[in-house]
Formats: sequence, C-alpha cells, structure tokens
Amino acid sequence: MIKKMFEKLKIKKGIIYSVLGGLLLVLIGFSANKQGEKRVKKLEIVIDNSGNNYFVEERNVIDLITMNGSDPIVDKKYRYLDLKEVEMRIKFFKFVSDAQVSKDHKGNVKVLVKQKRPIARVIYPNGVHAYIGSDGTTLSTSQNFTSRVIIVDGAYASKLMSEDFLKTEEGKQYFDLLKMVDENKFWKAQLAQITIDRSGDVILYPQLGKQTIYIGKPEDLEIKFRNLGLFYKKIVPVKGWNAYQTVNLKYKNQLICE
Repeated sequence: MIKKMFEKLKIKKGIIYSVLGGLLLVLIGFSANKQGEKRVKKLEIVIDNSGNNYFVEERNVIDLITMNGSDPIVDKKYRYLDLKEVEMRIKFFKFVSDAQVSKDHKGNVKVLVKQKRPIARVIYPNGVHAYIGSDGTTLSTSQNFTSRVIIVDGAYASKLMSEDFLKTEEGKQYFDLLKMVDENKFWKAQLAQITIDRSGDVILYPQLGKQTIYIGKPEDLEIKFRNLGLFYKKIVPVKGWNAYQTVNLKYKNQLICE
C-alpha cells in the first residue's frame, strides 16, 4: 500500500516537473521572440587609439558595418542582426586587428575596434609605400593619418612589402630588426631611418649625430646593438656626437669607428 502511494507521488512529481519544464520553455521562447522584435536604436562605436594611431575613423566603421549604407543597422530588428557577421565586416578593414560587437536590452549595439600598430614605413622610389605592422602584416598607407615610425628605404626594401617574404627565414631577420628598434625606447627615439641596399646590407641613420651606421646583414642583432649601445654610452660622451663619420658593426663582435 505504502509502496503504491510512493509510486503515485513519483508519477505526480514527474508530471509537475514536466509541466514546469514546458512552461519554462514557453517563457524562454516568448522572451526570445520578444527580444527578437526589439529594434536597434543606437550604434555606439569605440575605437582604441591607445597606440596613438588614428587610421580607423568612426565613418570607416559605419561604412563597413552597413556595407556602405546598403544594409542599415539602426532600426533593424534584433532577430535579423548577426553580430558575428558584423564583426567580420569590420575585420575586413586591414588596419583593424580585432572587433567586438554586442547588444543590450535597451536597443544599443556597442562596437569596440582595435587597430593594428605599424612599426615601420617602407618607402620605395616610384613605387607604392606601405607600413609594416607589429604582427608582420603589410598595411597600405592611409589618407586619414600618418604614423610616426621609422622609415625604411633602399633597393632591397621593396621585398619587405610582401607578407610572404617576411615569413621566410631571410625575411624574419629583417622583421626582427624592425621589432628590436620598435620595442626599445632608446633605439626608437634615436634611429630615424633604415636603408637596405641591393645586397641586403643594413645601414642606420640616427636622429642625433652625423654617423652612418653599418650593420651588414641582420644577423647577431643582439651583439651588434649591444656594441652600438657601447658607442653611445662610452665613446660619444668622451669624443662628442660628431667625432666619427662611420660606425661599422658588420664584422662579428667588432666596433669600428672612423
């Protein structure tokens, strides 16, 4: 008898749980449907300019999001708003490194855009100029903004405009050189230009001082820049900024001043 009562209670509990589960699904579906009927009231765009780069402007983001106005976002129903697709549209712009898009219950669509950071500008006579990004991508110049980064020129420099070249063992050496200059406060401030001649040898031109600095191939960079640092720390304070016309670091573990 008692066993039958427990069995009936279990059955009733099962029915109750099933009913509650069904009601919950209905409520969720109703809420989702109601949410889907909401319309976008406002588009909020935040562009991260922490690297002091201003290649991406709000109008660029709006054009990307709306496909140049052919697919308006404001007043669009939430059910037809694909956030991932919107993010992909923004990332199509080469100066964008990342984009995050979200929506809230008030009808606001929030867009956060992060920009790529150039570390060098390649100037090629009678050719197309380009930036090299910190991630190794090549970036076309922009009418919006000119980044204050080190200039790279010379007959060999055009090779750096190819992302495929920068991924090769040879190309990585030149990219490592650019990163070393960019990531060191002193070198970033002191060096104004890098010239890469036809044979691939590197020549540095400083902001202060009239020296021409010969690096040779971008090999053993840590040793070469350590020796160049000794020139500025030990020799310049004694001899003066313009005592030497050339500083040669081409030969292994040698610092030759003339």
